[in-house]
Amino acid sequence: MKELSYEGVPSGSKHETFQELSERGFSLIPVQGKRPRERGWTRWCSTYRPFDEIDFMPGDNAGITCGPASGIIVIDVDDPGLFEETCEEKDWIIPRTLTVRTGNDGFHYYFKYPEDGKKYGNRSFNGYGFDIRGEGGMVVAPGSIHPDTGKEYV
Repeated sequence: MKELSYEGVPSGSKHETFQELSERGFSLIPVQGKRPRERGWTRWCSTYRPFDEIDFMPGDNAGITCGPASGIIVIDVDDPGLFEETCEEKDWIIPRTLTVRTGNDGFHYYFKYPEDGKKYGNRSFNGYGFDIRGEGGMVVAPGSIHPDTGKEYV
């Protein structure tokens, strides 16, 4: 197994990082910037997609599909200040979990997708600074580069 960097992201090239994420059980799709590159990509939310470097064009980022295939549901925080205020106001505590700093200085908090037979989809909470990404959703993978800021997701 490859050595991991301090942030928990495999060291090496972007495609090596994507390969390692796939080996950890994440279902990855090719994305241009932050948009899925292929039609019908949501099928990879329920069916695991093995990583194949040939599916990714030079410069592509990777998206991690949320839902049963990757086994995750993600809190996608775009406004950390507003999200923190919301957590304090509502007395929410975010438990320690896999966390990715996005390329626009937000956060993705990864949680285990519930195995209770129910479908958990996507929901926006714009007034609170976050969204939920479940089945039918995806988040940009660590190792990818934000199309506007040029910063890496780590």
